[in-house]
Amino acid sequence: MTTQFFGGTAALTGRSLRHITRSPDTIITTTIMPIAFLLLFVYVFGGAIDAGSDSYVNYLLPGILLITIASGIS
Repeated sequence: MTTQFFGGTAALTGRSLRHITRSPDTIITTTIMPIAFLLLFVYVFGGAIDAGSDSYVNYLLPGILLITIASGIS
């Protein structure tokens, strides 16, 4: 039973990784968009948003990570 489970998991993971490498839309969504969001919100809007005594990046980074994970899951 565990052999079938791990074999099936490996097969589905391999298929998913091959699909990701062959799809430019997926590569752009998972790599370039989070970097663009980070640059945009830190350097363009960073001075306009008051985050109190803490750094604005400490509030921004978890949100961008959640967006990246959600787009990767979908």
